Amino acid sequence: MGDGLTIPFALSAGLSNVVESNNVIVAAGIIAVVAGAIAMGVGGVSAAKTTQKEYHHNLKQEYDTLEEMDSHEKQEVKNFFGHLGLSETMQVQATEELSRDKKYWEEFIKKYEPSLIRPENGKASRSGITIALSYIIGGIIPLIPYLLFSNISIAFQISVVLTLVCLFVSGWMKSRFTGERSWSAAFRMMLTGATAAAAAYIVARIFMG
Repeated sequence: MGDGLTIPFALSAGLSNVVESNNVIVAAGIIAVVAGAIAMGVGGVSAAKTTQKEYHHNLKQEYDTLEEMDSHEKQEVKNFFGHLGLSETMQVQATEELSRDKKYWEEFIKKYEPSLIRPENGKASRSGITIALSYIIGGIIPLIPYLLFSNISIAFQISVVLTLVCLFVSGWMKSRFTGERSWSAAFRMMLTGATAAAAAYIVARIFMG
């Protein structure tokens, strides 16, 4: 959502300095939002599919290893049992017992191998849709004042306040998932948006007079 807020916000800030019609700002903003949502959505789908490919690649490697039933793989399993607190004798016995049945061995490896966490079915499409919708929702916010107020100056001022508040809240909420310090994450996201908007405003002023 942060990207969706920042890019249309910066674009509208720059245009508000050089155009006389809110319609131009809104139209340009919507174009940016749609293009950005498509790009971000496709990127999300691509990333999820890459994760799926990596899973199947790693799974194939594990199957190849299972065919060989090499000592390295057995040692990894033995170490796993060791981390559970089993004695050396129990570790060896459990590993040997498990390795006698290929079916159980495969299920064990698939369940406890960190690189073999199976991606959810349909995650790619859901990820793309979620990212795209988030971008659209965020992108519309900076444009709302230009739809409600005919005076560009007033619309710009309200857009700045509204967007910076939303960026702050977005950064705060994001910190809940990333483990960052809430105030630091919130101010950093707000500062990023403000910097982008200021840069766009200055560039527009320089080139358009």
